[in-house]
Amino acid sequence: MTTRNKLIGLVLAWVASVLVVSVAAFATGYWLAPQREEVPLAARTYYESLDLATPEETVHEFCAAFRRRDYATVYMIFSPHTQWVAWQQINLLRWGQLVRGESAEAVVQEICIFAQGLGSCDYDGETTYFFDDLMLAAEKHSAFLVDLRGKESVTGTRGGKTAQGGDAIDVAAMVEGIAGEVVFRTVQVPSSGKWRVVQVILPGGDEGLIPWAVPAIE
Repeated sequence: MTTRNKLIGLVLAWVASVLVVSVAAFATGYWLAPQREEVPLAARTYYESLDLATPEETVHEFCAAFRRRDYATVYMIFSPHTQWVAWQQINLLRWGQLVRGESAEAVVQEICIFAQGLGSCDYDGETTYFFDDLMLAAEKHSAFLVDLRGKESVTGTRGGKTAQGGDAIDVAAMVEGIAGEVVFRTVQVPSSGKWRVVQVILPGGDEGLIPWAVPAIE
């Protein structure tokens, strides 16, 4: 074998050894490194993770969200019609339908979009977080029309009707801090079978008011 051929052979052997070492190192590193696995989620979305299988469970989810100050989830559990009504009340500046009227001006001044302007907040026109911001302001100014921060105890269910004449299930409950029976009117979403809250009715409340059926709006 000529010197030239020996040199070529040595170079090829060196290249081969480098490749073998590189592949081995890569393989070792791959198997030793933490692997990113697809962990199955309990639910595809946050909404689907909520237990809305029955009227009673829906009420518990609704009240639990209110207690932990998660008003975005409260809004999410409202029925589609109630969400639409609440958003119309906001658009038409009917704040007294959502918070105590005597505190409405102070509450509105706390809402980020009004206090800081469009583009300055974590949301612009996103109704769920707008409602959350509104309720946080209502909390600050003691302006809740219905205060569900107390622990609820479901006492029974019965058939009911929505203002539009649709079938509903009324869940009666005692809520700490509220005198008398509180009724959570719920409806079922046909496509998913999930239950949602149409309105919360206080004793003597005007059932024409959505979402908070209270005896009077000042």
